[in-house]
Amino acid sequence: MKILTGRLLTAIILGSLSFGFPAHTVVAQETPPAADSQLLNELRERLQRLEQELEALKNSRSAQVPADKAQQRVVVMLESPYLGRYYNRSTNSRHSRFFAAKLNLVNLTPDALDVKREQIQLVADGTTKTLGEIPASIQNQGFQLDNQYHQLRNMQPAKKLNVPPGGMQSTWVVFDGLDDGAHVPEMTLKIELADKVAELDVNASQKDALGLEIERIGPRGALGLVTIGGKLNTINIGSLMDDLDQLSMQKVVRVVLRWDDAAPQPDQQLLAWIVQNANSLNANRGGSDQFPAIPATLREFHLCKIPKGDSSRMSRYTSRSGGTRRVHDSEGEAVQAALACA
Repeated sequence: MKILTGRLLTAIILGSLSFGFPAHTVVAQETPPAADSQLLNELRERLQRLEQELEALKNSRSAQVPADKAQQRVVVMLESPYLGRYYNRSTNSRHSRFFAAKLNLVNLTPDALDVKREQIQLVADGTTKTLGEIPASIQNQGFQLDNQYHQLRNMQPAKKLNVPPGGMQSTWVVFDGLDDGAHVPEMTLKIELADKVAELDVNASQKDALGLEIERIGPRGALGLVTIGGKLNTINIGSLMDDLDQLSMQKVVRVVLRWDDAAPQPDQQLLAWIVQNANSLNANRGGSDQFPAIPATLREFHLCKIPKGDSSRMSRYTSRSGGTRRVHDSEGEAVQAALACA
């Protein structure tokens, strides 16, 4: 019995890819269980087609402006988003956070688009940050993403983006000074365009990109089977923990977290943290003041089908000898282990 579907992927179609004009409002609706699977498959197919079209657009950097004025809009997309943390000597908290991403603007209007750096803002937990040059104090900071190391000094935002009709332009955006903490802040990216503002809900778009599905299986639905179909990163880890909290509120204390066969490798730092928490469950948990906490009410937390990567890295995820095995090759093994004491 499915209880969550990552907003049924509706936000992907109308939210993540249509941040233009006119604005759309997405209203969640209850879907009959029998039609739920078919709806998800249809939405996935639509999403795949849209991703292919946007990827082709990105490569060609040109598109046809729709004849229908209602379809003429500016599309906002993010690539490689990352929420990072660094030691900050100038603050009492000793740590600060930054948000970095590759911003893509697609101009599907008949008019040329000029966007200055100062017209791009990030609202994080109600605090507005205006895009500017990367401060010298953090230019030596960097982060690992998709097996590539990015240094902030090489990610200076463009002073101005000139996007012709049907064209696309990109720039890195880096916002410093976000409040420190383990929670993922609510973030909205805003771009001022003449008398209009294009907005992108960063958290919602990344949750959709996670492709999360949750089912309750076993005796009386005692186990939550959580499947990750997309990329797990330092932003949508907050959505994952929120959904685990929802399961715990429904008195589900056994969870198996699995990756779909097509899911890409997650952020390695995140994965190591999740594995550490799974292996130390009911003991001294691997606490972190950087990532949201795994619900303390979980009695069983098992992982399976972790995307294969460097063998030397994967060896770190093996449970210690003599302890409870919590990292498995198949979902069958993981489910059996999680339900053994049910």
